[in-house]
Amino acid sequence: MELVPPWYGPTLEDIFNLRLNDEISVNLDTRFHRADKFSQMKILGPNGLISLSIPVKKHISNSPIGEIKIDYIQKWQNQHWRSIQSGYGRSPFFEYYEKELKELFYQSPQFLTDFTVPIFRWVCKQYFPIKYFSVILAENMVNFQPKGQLHMSDNKDKQLKNGLENYSQVFGQEFVSGLSVWDALFCKGPNF
Repeated sequence: MELVPPWYGPTLEDIFNLRLNDEISVNLDTRFHRADKFSQMKILGPNGLISLSIPVKKHISNSPIGEIKIDYIQKWQNQHWRSIQSGYGRSPFFEYYEKELKELFYQSPQFLTDFTVPIFRWVCKQYFPIKYFSVILAENMVNFQPKGQLHMSDNKDKQLKNGLENYSQVFGQEFVSGLSVWDALFCKGPNF
């Protein structure tokens, strides 16, 4: 089992490492930090790198991510979706995912994790079969013991290097790394 935070914009490397597990548990006791991928993603647009961030309501510092509420005063969903469409509307695979992702994207839950967990699960399912996907609440953490660290054999290391090679992106001459996995999904499809 791999224990992960509820990412909004995990990278392709994050997803690639998770695919070796048939069980993923999302930890809602993870402490929220604005600089983490919990509420942010980076995509590539016509004018370069775009950082998208879900606005959150004022909260106590170092709160568990499961307690963070989304701030809907700003029309951030429209801005994020327009940026995604602008960046990936002409990519080879965007049309295959657009309808389903847009439905997930325009839900308006109160809590950040009620928005990010379904999107994170959807992204994971595009890349690999998940037998078990669970959410671990703070009260469950006392008894939870991970089964160990993720370990790749030499063969898996070679697959990682081969699978994460540069691919053709919609914009720019040079490859931009560190983007949300959505970039790879829309440009390359679910293949590593």
